[in-house]
Amino acid sequence: MRLSDTYWQLTVPSFEFPRALPKSVKFIGTPPIMPNQASLPPWAADLDGKRKVVLVTQGTVANHDFNLLIMPTLAALANEPDLLVVVTAGGRSAEDIPGPIPANARLANYLPFEWILPRVDVLVTNGGYGSVNQAMSFGVPLVCAGLTEDKADVNMRVGWSEVGIDLKTNAPTPQALHEAVRAVLDTDRFRRRALLMSEEFRVIDTRAEIIRDIGRLQPKLANREHAASMATN
Repeated sequence: MRLSDTYWQLTVPSFEFPRALPKSVKFIGTPPIMPNQASLPPWAADLDGKRKVVLVTQGTVANHDFNLLIMPTLAALANEPDLLVVVTAGGRSAEDIPGPIPANARLANYLPFEWILPRVDVLVTNGGYGSVNQAMSFGVPLVCAGLTEDKADVNMRVGWSEVGIDLKTNAPTPQALHEAVRAVLDTDRFRRRALLMSEEFRVIDTRAEIIRDIGRLQPKLANREHAASMATN
């Protein structure tokens, strides 16, 4: 961080622990979601607003074993008639998700986030940084369970900022997931915090910030290249 002229951090200040950071660090929100990267699932019409929607994902890296998060969540919420549990397999085939699949569950290999996130009431995730920040940018509260890669740090911030619940485990039980999801859905404090966070994302134009910094840094880079060329000659 200290060696760079600008260090772009893809989040907002309220999702980072209070600490002294180098002046080079700049929070730039999250990039716009590229639309139409996935088609709508055949069950898209089921998200008609009659039931609350729980989106479950193990991301695209730590999704080798669906028994870690997806299967316990399906089991935890199988008997909740007021919920629709939507699962994205993160690029793996949804057919790899072992049964039995509850009647209130809907599965997909991929889902277009620009379509699903505005319809989601809570995201259950192992804590992938991109999906966590995208969810917060839409005001979606979270239930997190993951310890691999950077996930323990990400999930710790979820709990600290009160945008959701960090279960602090890589293999949550159905009971713990049920209690956490119901706590997020049945109280409004997590939704309030997530909505406040989404406002912070909304006021940052990520694309404009990046373009502005590139324009500001171009003369400095050009001068360095010129100096290096002169020294070589």
